[in-house]
Formats: sequence, structure tokens, C-alpha cells
Amino acid sequence: MTWVERIAKARARGKFTLEDSWDAHRSWYTCALGEQMAHAPGVVVIVDRPQQERGPADDALHRLGSAFGLAVRDDRFDEAEDLREQIEARFLQLKREHTA
Repeated sequence: MTWVERIAKARARGKFTLEDSWDAHRSWYTCALGEQMAHAPGVVVIVDRPQQERGPADDALHRLGSAFGLAVRDDRFDEAEDLREQIEARFLQLKREHTA
């Protein structure tokens, strides 16, 4: 199930599931960014970040992905949806740069 579908279902039920929350937090590969990375491997590089957990080398994606996980955890549907869209837009920008 995509994050678009997961957000819509969470909104309808009034909360995200524990699995949603877990997936949004446990790995960059299971959050909204991972969904994008699955379509175009190699666009985003996951690195060890100084004084932080492992994450995308791109600072904007790191910030957006971290905020997305918190929005899911706190059942903030509009924010999660907006952040998912921002993640997708940033990923597409990086993809264009990667293939140029």
C-alpha cells in the first residue's frame, strides 16, 4: 500500500496504525522517501551523518523525512500528506539532476 493510501485510510479511521508509525520511523526505506527510492535507485544516497542517525545525504530530504515520521506518529494527516508531497517533489528534483 502506498503512503497516499495509508494517509487516506488513517484520516478515515482517525489515526495511523502502529505499523504505519513503525514504518515511518524504522527505516528510510519504509518511509515516504523509501517509496520514492524504490522507483529510482541511486538517486538518493544514505550515509552516516555526523552526530545523527544514518540518513539521506541531502539535507532537505533528511529534514522532510524526519518531519514525516513525526507527523505520522502524532496523527497529523494534513502535515503528513504535505510532507509526502514535498518529499516527492525534492526526490524528482534530485532525479532530474542525477540524470542530467
